[in-house]
Amino acid sequence: MHMKKYSFFTGTVFFLAFFLLFPKQANAWFSVCNRSNKQVELAFGYWNSVDNRETFADSIGGSWLSEGWWKLKPGQCTQVYPHELWRRNRYYYVYARSTDGRSVWSGNHSFCVASSVFTILNLGGNCYRLDTSPNTNFPNSRIERFQQVDIGGGRVQNFTYNLR
Repeated sequence: MHMKKYSFFTGTVFFLAFFLLFPKQANAWFSVCNRSNKQVELAFGYWNSVDNRETFADSIGGSWLSEGWWKLKPGQCTQVYPHELWRRNRYYYVYARSTDGRSVWSGNHSFCVASSVFTILNLGGNCYRLDTSPNTNFPNSRIERFQQVDIGGGRVQNFTYNLR
């Protein structure tokens, strides 16, 4: 009987130590769900505070990026930003349009978009290619007005924005 207690205690200690030393990696993301009855195309904007100065050739410690297009059928959701939200930003930006051109989800914040799939550096009201110096304009780009999404303060890990 004394050995059973020791085995249970030892097993519990090893079990707890394993999970404390090797914690499960937290999932974090910004997702968008299409709760409308239309198929939509979605673009996403955010402040990239990760140090990418070599890529962006800027010295401000970050930059505004916009990405698109995700295509969402009615009822479909997609993850547009797979990072820990609260450590990076409080505000994110969404623009969507129905594929039939009759509905638009927009706001008051200007970001660049393009006619095909894109990741664009938004700097000083200009749209630049991400894979070159910031002096190369992104081809066929234009400005659209994105809606600001406030994920709130605190330690927000995951956030889902619903298009209605």
